Amino acid sequence: MAQEIVEFVLEADEVLELDRLAGIHTDGDRTALLSEAIRIMAAQERAERLRRLQARIHATTGRTNLSVDFDDLPQPPSGLAAAILEARAVIAACDATPLDEMDAFFYARGYNELRFALDNLLTAFEGRLGNSR
Repeated sequence: MAQEIVEFVLEADEVLELDRLAGIHTDGDRTALLSEAIRIMAAQERAERLRRLQARIHATTGRTNLSVDFDDLPQPPSGLAAAILEARAVIAACDATPLDEMDAFFYARGYNELRFALDNLLTAFEGRLGNSR
């Protein structure tokens, strides 16, 4: 990977804190500390985007967790109807994702959510047909 020198200005107390943290976490290597901070902040940002995607799915399904069984709800829909509702909710939540959040992470997470919804749908169909997996 190509390297680039980046200059930035810090207050004197921030330089002291930078050196203190670099000494603790990266044996005094400021560059390594900044790289680690970038990695951690990027992971936190991906986690926040995941929370937003899950919140859209939960808002669409009316459930806080897609693994919650519809059978626990009053007058639950049939297994097949529940699987159809879940699949449509996942698709709607993915469709509602802002374009600026549609990156490789979104597609990986979206694939997983759709895969689980499709697996539940196929299981419900198999149950309806009386077939075992």
